[in-house]
Order: sequence, then structure tokens, then C-alpha cells
Amino acid sequence: MTFFRPEFLKALILLVIPIIIHLFHFRKFIPTRFTNVVFLQQLKQETRQSARLKKWLLLLIRLAYFSALILAFARPTLSSNDTLVQKQTTVVYLDNSYSMEAKGPYGMSLLKQMTQELYAYIDQSATQSIHWFTNNQAFYDMPIENFKSTVLNTPATHHNLSPKEVFLKSASFFKAHPSAQRHLIYISDFQGITSAPHSPEGISTQYIPLAFSNNTNLSLDTVYFDRSNADRWEIKAEISGAQSNQATAMLRLLSDSILIAKSALVFNDSGKATASFERNETGAFDGQLILTDQGLPFDNVLYFNHSKPAPVRILTLSGLTDKDLFKVFDSPDFNYQNQQEFALDFSDFANQDFIILNGLKTINTSLLGALEAFQSRGGHVLFVPHPKGSIEHYQAFFNRFGLGTLDGSILTTKKLTDIEENHPLFASVFEKEFTSFQYPSINSCLSLKTSATSLLTLEDNHAFLVEREKVYAFLSSLNAEGGNFTQSPLFVATIIQMARQSAPDIKPYYTLGTPAKVGIKVAPIAEQVITLKHKEDRFVPRQTPGVDQITLLFDQEPQQPGQYKATYLDQTIGTISFNAPRTANQPSYLDSGLFNQNEVYTSLAEAFAFSQQSQENQELWKWFVIFALACLVTELLILKLR
Repeated sequence: MTFFRPEFLKALILLVIPIIIHLFHFRKFIPTRFTNVVFLQQLKQETRQSARLKKWLLLLIRLAYFSALILAFARPTLSSNDTLVQKQTTVVYLDNSYSMEAKGPYGMSLLKQMTQELYAYIDQSATQSIHWFTNNQAFYDMPIENFKSTVLNTPATHHNLSPKEVFLKSASFFKAHPSAQRHLIYISDFQGITSAPHSPEGISTQYIPLAFSNNTNLSLDTVYFDRSNADRWEIKAEISGAQSNQATAMLRLLSDSILIAKSALVFNDSGKATASFERNETGAFDGQLILTDQGLPFDNVLYFNHSKPAPVRILTLSGLTDKDLFKVFDSPDFNYQNQQEFALDFSDFANQDFIILNGLKTINTSLLGALEAFQSRGGHVLFVPHPKGSIEHYQAFFNRFGLGTLDGSILTTKKLTDIEENHPLFASVFEKEFTSFQYPSINSCLSLKTSATSLLTLEDNHAFLVEREKVYAFLSSLNAEGGNFTQSPLFVATIIQMARQSAPDIKPYYTLGTPAKVGIKVAPIAEQVITLKHKEDRFVPRQTPGVDQITLLFDQEPQQPGQYKATYLDQTIGTISFNAPRTANQPSYLDSGLFNQNEVYTSLAEAFAFSQQSQENQELWKWFVIFALACLVTELLILKLR
């Protein structure tokens, strides 16, 4: 047996009071003489021994009902047969994922509504502490005063717990704190859950499923950059979630809290829209996109940062001596190198973005393997044949990258007449449609049967330039023998676009909770670290120094979205943007009909009342009160018969 209020047991010491009073009743008999014999006959004869017995019996009865009353106030409960357990324990789980920021029936977010309801209930209860946890924090046996100052400031988080994880967390607490009755109050909107959760054995769960009042929500999904134009770059954002009756919405671009531009969104039939902002900054640009929407607030803001890209690293493996062919790469935007066919260095491939095979007569298996490894790491490859190259070796290259089959024939004197304008390679080359174009002539061209994308096509529908998974192949040499294609503006545009699109993407932002590596170009110094700061939040991420850079490793940190300034040796060296994952805005919620309706409650008061009632069903205080009353009635009967 255990006691819910064991402090009342101290009152048992007061039992000495009736004992002391009772001892005063043991007085000696004083003889009284009567002269009238009639009076003596009416007296009931009673021996001294029987009188003492009754008085001791009364004392025991009085001690019994006083003890029973004290024990009743101490609220005894039953113990398990094999373990001495504590009183009943109730743990509250409050879902604080971003989906809980949806507006509830009272005009406030579901998270705010439940924190206020939890605060109000605990404030009126007599409990001294509470056990509760959220998606990213746990507070066990928390004093009420601390709870009051914490619960109302519970922030939404990108962390999300599945029902299995919720039950595991609560079970681990119950295991560390054994109790006769284990109750879990589960508060959530059950977003993204498809099947009803089932409580583990031994845990009584009271579910409080929450419902939002507004089912419309626009989402600012992502942002990316278009740097295909040498003179400017574009910020492109994608927005989704519009209803069929959604007219428009406003998207604003800010930098350092200053409004830079804004765009009115027009949604298509799928409820999606794209917005573009042209910029011409050559240095770093820290931006923030804000969407006007009455739905979930977390997906209305997106932080990003843009920095000038590093020069594209280009390597040409030459079998032909034509120094002027790729002079278009004589620009600060490109880092161009050339290796002759007889002096190839495969180890240099890892430092390149774009490799051009220009006029190699043969391609051996070692080179094929090195090119395949380069392409698998994200590198781009361009193949240009030699007028007298080996068809057998070329076919091995085409087979390795799935470009098709060469039939061995040579096509002569054809016009290049068709351009795949919708392909990303040419998406920004032609600003408007054209009806007249001076097409170049091709003197000789390999004939290819292919399922790869034909980017440039001859007048007889034979491919001239094909592409598959960022491996490009011209089917004619680019010298004078092959034709006048290199004299056409189309050649310059095509080669430049290939090189630019091979540059590694600069991530505009990273996603909270997703592992990421970020390399920052600084000279590592022993015992010096990079620190990230956002508003008042400052932390040191995990980092590994290299030769000329420090790599930052992100996983659990940071916790909040925003733009974090990277400082090293007390100097700001860059900005890294983090945004919340968009998974919490998916409109999928668990159907309330799937719950066991005996476990579903509409308010905290109902859920706590159930757990309290369960506890009272195991308590013995009522029986002690009944026993005390029975002792009192027995005493009265004894006194009456006395």
C-alpha cells in the first residue's frame, strides 16, 4: 500500500491525546451509603473488572476511527503484488510541429490554444509538478511555477514525432518512474498520420485530436537561381496550394529588411505559380521572400543567399591542334586547361566541372572508366569526333553512356535546320521565337541511331548533337572539314551554355534537420573555429579543417530558420540560410473516425478527469471513512447500553 498524501500520516502522533484523556477516567470508587434499601435494590450491580473492559474497548474504538480518518486523508492506494510502485502518473505530450500553427476555432493557432488551455487547467489544479514533453523538449517532474513560465512560450519546431516515437518516449519515462496507473494525454492534430495509433500495453492513452478551421494554405516551396545570362541572374520561386477560386497573391523580395521588389502571383489550374526577380548584383546577396497568406505562417517565408559563382573549370583532351576553337573560354568566368592526347592526366579530372574530348582518334578503356567516374560525380562531358577517328572506339564511348549506335556511314553536305529550343540548354538562348535563321552547313557527319535527346538536327532528321544525362556528343568534327558550324553564333551559344550549366549548383539555402556539408574557403588556424550567429542565437557547428577550407557539418543544429552569419577570427566571412522543411504543410490528417471513441476527448479537462477517476478507483480512502463511521456507531451503541 502506498499513500498519495503521506504528509498526513504525521497526524498519527495525535492519537496520544485520547489515550491521555482516557487514563484520567480510571478513578477509585468512593463508597456511598444509603439508608433506604429501596434505592439499593434499583442499582445495577457491576463489577470493577467489567467496567475496566468497557473503557479499554471504547479507547480502542476511538483510536481506530481517529486512525482511519487520518489514513483516509493520506489517500492510500493499492500496490502491485511484486513491486512497490509510486502513485498514478500522468504524462502530457504536446505536439508542437509547424502544422500546429494552423488557426483553430477560436481564431488562434492550435498550438497557442492548447498551451493556454494547459496553463489554465494546471493553474487551477492542486498539483505541485507536471510531466510533459514536446517534439524537441522533455520536462519531467517540472515545478508548476517553472511550467507556467515555459508552456506559454512553447515555439513551433520542424521536429516531428510519429505515434511510435511518442509512445517510446513516454514508455521510457514510465519505466524509469514506476507507477500503479500510467496515463498519457496525447495532444496533436495528427497531420501526416494515416492509421490510428495503438497504445502500448500498460499505458492508458487519452487522445485529444485537434481540427483547424481554415483548410486553405499557400506554400512558398522553393527558390533557385538562373545564371544562364552573363549580364544578369534571376531569382525564381515556386508557390503551390492555391484553391480554384484563388485570384492572386503577393510575393515580396527583401534584403536586410528592405523591400527590393514584389510580384503578383497568377496561379494555373494546378494551383501553382512561379515568380521571377531579375538581379544584376555581382557580389553577395542575402535575400528573403515573404508570401502574403492567411494559412500556415512557417511556409510563407523563405531565406536564401546568393554569391558570385566560382569560375567554371574546363579541361579539353585534344587530339587536334586548334587553339582558336575554344577561345570563347578566355574569360574570368572560366578556368580553361588543355591536355594533349599523348599526355593525359586522369588525376586532374576530379578538379574539373566540364571535360571536352576534342578529336581523339581512340578512346581506351582506362579513359572510359575515368570519364564514367567523373560523370557519376556530377561532371559534364562533351565528345567531338576526329574526322578519321576509330568507329569501334567511338562506339564503346556511346555504349558506355547510352548515346546510341553508330551504323558506320557518313552523311555529307547537310543543313542544320532544327533546334530543340525547349531543352534547358537553349531555354535562355532565344528570348523570342524566330522565323528566319541562317543555318550552318555540315560537310560530314556520323550516322547515329539513338533514343537520346537530339538537340540539333539535320534537314534529313539525322541527329547532329545529342545529350543523355549531361553527356553531350557532336557527330561531326568542329574543324573546317566538318563544316562551318563553328562560324555560326549558335556554336558559341551552345558551347557557353554547356560550360555554364556544368558549374556546381550553389545551394541558395539548406533545410533544417537534413544533414548537410558546407565548405567555406578560409585558411584553417589551429584552435580557431567558425561560429554561426542568428539574432541572439549563437552556436559552433561541427567542422573539419582542410587544406584551404573548413567544412561545416549540419544535422540537429540549427533549430530555427533564418540567415546565419558565419564569423571567423571576429570577422564575418559569409552567410548560410536555413529554412523549415515543407512536409508539415501537407493537407493530410488522420480521420477522427479511426480512433477508439472511448479514448478520444475534446478537452484537457475531460482527459485529466478520466485519469483522476482511474486513480480514485484504486484508492482506499472511502473504505477507511466507512470504517471510521462504523467505529463511531459502535461507540455510541456501547455508551447507550452502558
